[in-house]
Amino acid sequence: MKDGTTRGGGLCLVSPGLIEVEGKIWNTRPIFIWQGQLNRIEIRPSNSEEVLWTFDLQDDEEIVDYTGKKLEPGDTYYWRVFDSTSSADFFPTMRITFRIMDMEEHEAITQDLAKLDRDLNKQGATKEAIALAKVKFFAERNLWSDALSEVFKVKEPSIELQNFRSNILQRLCKGEEN
Repeated sequence: MKDGTTRGGGLCLVSPGLIEVEGKIWNTRPIFIWQGQLNRIEIRPSNSEEVLWTFDLQDDEEIVDYTGKKLEPGDTYYWRVFDSTSSADFFPTMRITFRIMDMEEHEAITQDLAKLDRDLNKQGATKEAIALAKVKFFAERNLWSDALSEVFKVKEPSIELQNFRSNILQRLCKGEEN
């Protein structure tokens, strides 16, 4: 099993993990984003063998919302990926470590986001405009996985946002400078 992320080798685990500056994320229900072929994702606490969540993937999936039990602020987790869904092949191909930020910081950001959301809704902002404002909010705090998650949460993205999604993943996985 490889610990970390490969770029250019066919599999690139982007978020959470590849783009964190400080090694932490805000979202207690992260969106997992990658490029390449996977069959299964598994989430475990870093200090336990307990599997919190498993997701078997369809052929072309490269984005999955975490739907398991809320992850706890201050805790560290492994995102483990598998090439096979066979129970006989239980060794992961790769794993990424990520941490949910501490409770105090998590609560402060949650409150700031709620205010941002209220203000933008009062102004009549579109869902995409709200998402882009949240991208900026997270980026200003070096919470890049959370910023990227907002980009991918938009259900009916504009052509520009669709192109941005595609281009950013290609650039991240090739290791190019932004």
